[in-house]
Amino acid sequence: MSPVYQATASAPVNIAVIKYWGKRDTKLILPTNSSLSVTLDQDHLRSTTTSRADPSFERDQLWLNGKEDEIKPGSRLATCISEMKRLRKEVVEDKNPAEPKISQYNVHIASYNNFPTSESGSRDYHSRYGEQCAIAVSAWKVEVRLENELMMTPP
Repeated sequence: MSPVYQATASAPVNIAVIKYWGKRDTKLILPTNSSLSVTLDQDHLRSTTTSRADPSFERDQLWLNGKEDEIKPGSRLATCISEMKRLRKEVVEDKNPAEPKISQYNVHIASYNNFPTSESGSRDYHSRYGEQCAIAVSAWKVEVRLENELMMTPP
């Protein structure tokens, strides 16, 4: 039986009380005005995401609350997936050719909320993005250094 490259992470819901409108610097992603948000207790409201990389998958796919959703080219999710594949190849596979070539596998991502989701399928961006980083680190065994120098290391 071949190994399974899968991980699950959950994150609390974050609700914007005062949302910023627009960006004063799009390159640095700086907001025009300040915002205020509240993070809720994960025991009650959360999003949970499972990601699996497998050589049998024909393409990268995403499901939100059981319904397939598009991974738009150039979107944050598409960028996250391609960046994790690039990091896996450069940091792990190129340095140790004996490592499995997970960077060549497509990924399936299933994400569920236990709170209302808009009809567009979008949901709390911060919780989803945090989950994606966590599952990439765990499933693809890639060390990630975030901009603020916090480091996530696979278990």
